Amino acid sequence: MPGRRHQGCARRAGAYRQRRTAPAATGLSPLTFQKQVRLQHARVLLAAGDQTATQVAQKVGYATSAQFTREYTRFYGMPPVRHAAKLRKPTAG
Repeated sequence: MPGRRHQGCARRAGAYRQRRTAPAATGLSPLTFQKQVRLQHARVLLAAGDQTATQVAQKVGYATSAQFTREYTRFYGMPPVRHAAKLRKPTAG
């Protein structure tokens, strides 16, 4: 079927264009940008407090909780469980 082949070509061309234009738009590589978006989404989910770090890791697409913890700690400077507790702690004011 020629239609499917053309759709595949279009999809690959779109991915190629994104790899070339994303750094100019965001200042980040597509992989780094995607990782940041995933980790920011994870932070929101952890702050809500209704899911464990393992559940959040799976929800945002990490294969293992260890990989998620490593990446999260690099990005935010503390492990997700500790950061979640800090995010949920009420501030005085």
